[in-house]
Amino acid sequence: MTGSDAQYVAQQYSTDEALRLRIETHRQYGIGSKEDLFVRVTRLMAGRLAPERVLDIGAGTGGWYRAIRQSFPDRVAYTAVDQSSGMVAVLQEAVQQDPLGRALQADADALPFPEATFDWTGAHFMLYHVPDISGAIAEALRVTRSGGLVAAATNAAQPYRELWELGDWAACELGRLGAQSSQRVRFNLDNGASFFPHEPERIVWEGGFRFDASEPALRYLASGPIRHHLGPGADEAQVTTALTLIKGRIDKIIRREGSFTVHSQSGLFLLEKD
Repeated sequence: MTGSDAQYVAQQYSTDEALRLRIETHRQYGIGSKEDLFVRVTRLMAGRLAPERVLDIGAGTGGWYRAIRQSFPDRVAYTAVDQSSGMVAVLQEAVQQDPLGRALQADADALPFPEATFDWTGAHFMLYHVPDISGAIAEALRVTRSGGLVAAATNAAQPYRELWELGDWAACELGRLGAQSSQRVRFNLDNGASFFPHEPERIVWEGGFRFDASEPALRYLASGPIRHHLGPGADEAQVTTALTLIKGRIDKIIRREGSFTVHSQSGLFLLEKD
């Protein structure tokens, strides 16, 4: 992880506000399957193995926790870890009334658990932030029992293609294209399998957004992604200018086509431990 990547992660995940905004955008404007992705992951994994102990690495605001409790309300022990103290505080509040739930601060490449502790270990939408991706996957496998499942959900190499193209265009207009971090290409549906010690199963789902106004798309970009395009050192005036430029493009598309559609793919790598 470069210095700019680390700075971005610290900024975006110090609280849950930006992450919640992006989740809400998916809920309101997402296209493709209306089933919550974490519910989809849980259902797919449950079809392979019924768990007793689950580890959620980089758990964020607890999206997978809610899906697991929907499927297993009172019989699966759930453990969440996150490197952000802000996220851990949110998670601890979420599980405080759950006798089978706990949350603690830990790094993905140094998990504080013995070998073969968990039946399921998930690292969803977070491995692209980890400095040593292969090492983090090795740690996930270490704490998973033989016959257990390790899962990692992620996006395509260019998620939300039309939004990314507009972000790159605005950065180019401001003379900043090329400054953005490489986070989005570090672990994705195209290259993710190469980080596993054995070939994992790869499941792909189509999705994206459909906006009938530019404001929700701009809020999504402003919650963090636009800073990837502008790169380190971008000030608030540059962020505002970039978003204004993008708004003009999106408004024009909506006037012409009636909506602004954004295409993307998400998916899951799934590996059974030998």
